[in-house]
Amino acid sequence: MPKIIEIGKKNALCGKRVFEILANLKDFGRGRYLVRNTFLKQYPSKTYFKVIEAWPQMDADLANGRCFVEQVFNGKRVPGITEICTYHPDYALIPKEDEADFIIENPPVWGESDVQLLPKYIKVPPVMAEFLNRKKLNIRPNITLKGLSKERHGYDAKSLIEFRIPAVYDQSKFLFQYKYRIADEDNGEKPDIDYDKHPLYCERLLQGIEMVETVK
Repeated sequence: MPKIIEIGKKNALCGKRVFEILANLKDFGRGRYLVRNTFLKQYPSKTYFKVIEAWPQMDADLANGRCFVEQVFNGKRVPGITEICTYHPDYALIPKEDEADFIIENPPVWGESDVQLLPKYIKVPPVMAEFLNRKKLNIRPNITLKGLSKERHGYDAKSLIEFRIPAVYDQSKFLFQYKYRIADEDNGEKPDIDYDKHPLYCERLLQGIEMVETVK
């Protein structure tokens, strides 16, 4: 038996692209159900997609096109029709004979209570905080805080001196809009997550840093 050696980067995705499946079905799978294999492992309740419309580009790899679905995410129905990413090789078709056992009848609707509030601001990293301390004490070298505005940069000199800068999130990520929302901290709304108390976040930033007294 030949020896098989796996090379390359490990990939968590396991399955087919959307149109590798739908191109072999009548009406491009309208009314059929798809699952993502990584979601089956990642979430405790069922996540699946009902195909409403599919328009493949019929490229050589069947990677591109548009697919609109009704989706149940972690056991709850996401309101409206949404578009899914078609090129990830992570999808599988639910066989007709298994649909009745897999599909949830009348799932509850995904609502505001299911959304996690993320912090709008985070503390500046330790090295940047040291620069700001030197600026505050007028110790050289220092940094210039002129020309900053909340409208253009998301923060200004005052917010930097308070050691807060705006957090940046990749909101294009799949299902971000349903799982998370950025808290309106300027008007008193409190986030559900505190990055400053996250042990991994703090340990990673402070690893190898030794605080020393500044020489004037």
